[in-house]
Amino acid sequence: MKCKLSAVLLLTALGILPALARPIEFSEVSLLVRAHESNPEILQQVQSRKLLHPLTPTQAQTLKAQGANDTLIRNLQDANLVLSPAEAATYADQEQTSRNRVSARHDREDSLGDRVRVFDVSYGHPVNLSQWGGPSWEIAFQLRREAGEDIIEPIVIDSYTSAATYLGQGRPDDSTTVFDRRDYLSVVSYDRSRPGAIDTSNPVSIKGVPYLLYPVYGAGGVSLYYIGKSGGSVRLAVVSERL
Repeated sequence: MKCKLSAVLLLTALGILPALARPIEFSEVSLLVRAHESNPEILQQVQSRKLLHPLTPTQAQTLKAQGANDTLIRNLQDANLVLSPAEAATYADQEQTSRNRVSARHDREDSLGDRVRVFDVSYGHPVNLSQWGGPSWEIAFQLRREAGEDIIEPIVIDSYTSAATYLGQGRPDDSTTVFDRRDYLSVVSYDRSRPGAIDTSNPVSIKGVPYLLYPVYGAGGVSLYYIGKSGGSVRLAVVSERL
């Protein structure tokens, strides 16, 4: 039992056990032998997962030197315990796809890390995303107390301008009219606010940034994240291609 527990701990540390669907490689079989797993336990692992490659004569000799008996080695050399060439090729393609995906994610994290700006802003002070290439909307954060807890809420402020041209009344040669004969332009600015939200359920981690980033808003290639409270301010992060 002690040897079996040691083998489980070793395999868990190497990340082998959680991936039972993965074919088993020679290095794992060697580890099981060196951990003094019983023949039935080793064969069960191989039967459920199958060997990625057939056991070579050199590998068989290595296992024998590590303590494997002839019966185990003979069983491991059974062709039925080895992936077919088609299965091995499919597995290799899946592994390559997985490596490409991980590499692409790391590349993205590296590039994002160069485009992150972290800063503090006072409660109620608006942040305009247009300076980083986003829409000309402002976001302010307000603090309120509820049941003894600090609640921080973002407020999105949409600003827009309405312009209209009005034509003057009367004839240019009529000096008696009481109306202004000139055309004029009327410009009125409006602000419309609406509540936002901090997505605390889906934090984002970016390589090189020592904080968890909680999404608040994203548009026009600019994303705003909430990090946390900082005294009388909130700490925010902006990710933008302009940075």
